[in-house]
Amino acid sequence: MSSRFAVATQILTVVASEPDRAHRSEDLATWAGTNPAVIRRILQMLGRAGLTCSQLGKGGGSQLSRDAHEISLADIYNAVEDGELLAMPRCGPDETCRIGAHIGDMVRDAAKRAETALEQELSLTSLGDLVAALNMQTTATEHT
Repeated sequence: MSSRFAVATQILTVVASEPDRAHRSEDLATWAGTNPAVIRRILQMLGRAGLTCSQLGKGGGSQLSRDAHEISLADIYNAVEDGELLAMPRCGPDETCRIGAHIGDMVRDAAKRAETALEQELSLTSLGDLVAALNMQTTATEHT
């Protein structure tokens, strides 16, 4: 599984925590510990999904396209992952084998159920929920 979902969630949380500011890919890359080109690719995916918008040039950068509470973690996952939670073999098993003739469909069905469960769980948390939880943690840390 790729790390795109984790990186996308981190950069969107940064963007959501400062909604009035345009965020440069270079700054987001520094905070995420990755290359700006990786961030730009992820931002393109998020933009195609309607989660972010970007402005080029001086003072430009990325912002959310809609309120953070309207963006679920499932939206982010679906924007940046290819939808194949568990990779399947490229070559199928021997169809003359009594197990090989059926195992592929059985495993694919189980993997699809697992992916559906993951997406259902991710849909329960919004980007706004993450920002609120992080703000509470930051406030609690500042008071200790």
